[in-house]
Amino acid sequence: MNQDLKKTLWAAADKLHASMDAADYKHIVLGLTFLKYISDAFDERRTELEAAFADESHDLYLPDTDDRTLAAEERDCYTMANVFWVPGPARWESIRANAKQADIGTRIDRALDAIEADNPRLKGILDKRFGRAQLEPGKLGELIDLISTIGFTSTEGHHAKDLLGEVYEYLRGQVASAEGKKGGHRPRVALPSGTSIAAAAGPTLRVLQARIAVNDDQAKVLGELRDTLLPRLISGRLRLPEARAIRDEVPA
Repeated sequence: MNQDLKKTLWAAADKLHASMDAADYKHIVLGLTFLKYISDAFDERRTELEAAFADESHDLYLPDTDDRTLAAEERDCYTMANVFWVPGPARWESIRANAKQADIGTRIDRALDAIEADNPRLKGILDKRFGRAQLEPGKLGELIDLISTIGFTSTEGHHAKDLLGEVYEYLRGQVASAEGKKGGHRPRVALPSGTSIAAAAGPTLRVLQARIAVNDDQAKVLGELRDTLLPRLISGRLRLPEARAIRDEVPA
């Protein structure tokens, strides 16, 4: 992965740094990067299909232009080439066109829902937190504009699936470094000292604090597991049954 791409990725994450914790903005950046990746792959396949439909010497040649337009929207033409089908509202050009809308976070969540619905391989994997992200107005739109400069096509001089994995690993490493410098934070339950309230509620609140700690640790483990498995699922290096088996090995 070249240095310009690394700078773009970290600039994207840095736009959110002041608004949320590293553990949260990592998922925002990675989610948008994934959406850009599958949209680029879809567009590249569509370009290939359009060229084939117009080529009289090609097996897929279609003489009628209306038929070509309809065929370019056939889901099977993409899945047969191991390309995710991306519904119209979930395609990057649609996301970018609405980037400055106040409800862009909700639109992205709906786009991810639509992608999961059309691609069972991704069911339950995509992290949909954009609509509830606590961001300054316009910040998500700026981030979309920045991610738009990243190209995930073969014409960019790299293998897109390998690059996506590198993007995930790079951002995970950068965020881990940022979290390490800042130090982890876990909410504490404050007990008033020397009062009857403390005596009565103390045991219950301490149990609650312990549960918060356990849930926090489990959420971190599951988040790291998702970040590890998702690039491998997308690239085909890991199949869904294998991913589920790995998930089931995580302690409850």
